[in-house]
Amino acid sequence: MHGAVFLIISLKMQVRVTAIFVFVSFASLLSISGLPAHIEEIKVYSDEQSNQHSGAFVFVLGNLLSSIPFLFLVSISSSLAFYFLVGLQDEFSLLMYFVLNFFMCLLVNEGLMLVVASIWQDVYCSMLTLVSLHVIMMLVAGYFRIRDELPGPVWTYPLSYLAFHTYSIQGLLENEYVGTSFAVGQVRTISGIQALHSAYNISPDGNAKWGNLLEEYKQGKMN
Repeated sequence: MHGAVFLIISLKMQVRVTAIFVFVSFASLLSISGLPAHIEEIKVYSDEQSNQHSGAFVFVLGNLLSSIPFLFLVSISSSLAFYFLVGLQDEFSLLMYFVLNFFMCLLVNEGLMLVVASIWQDVYCSMLTLVSLHVIMMLVAGYFRIRDELPGPVWTYPLSYLAFHTYSIQGLLENEYVGTSFAVGQVRTISGIQALHSAYNISPDGNAKWGNLLEEYKQGKMN
């Protein structure tokens, strides 16, 4: 659906940034639809734990291992549809990074769902909490306002640094514009990474996308 809306978009940076932001934000938000299944699993685990048939480590490990294949298939299918419908850079390594980045995004979100579901153990309260968290993370992800312009200690620290949207979107933008250039006037050009740094305060380092992927992995471990 996201890819169809942005079907073969223009090469303008702002349009592509919008497309990537919409894809990451709304795809991760829609993935919380699996919340009721998490709550049912937690209820089953509670019964098993009361009978001393299972422990917390086994439950978390089993939940993680069982969700990885499904999340990987979702990330591949969604990324392929979006990537080619939108017309992003036609290079296999860049496509694989896109898939891996989105997979990590879904994996972190899966952990977040598990934490929230464990706290509330109620579909309505958990859904409301997750939607609120996602909206906050969208606001501080650097699209509406870049990180350096966010107000005060709360929005910048810690919210913008805790939001996995921030690292996912930055990594995907760096991935899309690495090796590209933009004409400035008639005699000068700047690289795509420099343009991103100027417009969205994203690191000018061409390899920063791997650092963003690592930050997503760290957040997954925190959850």
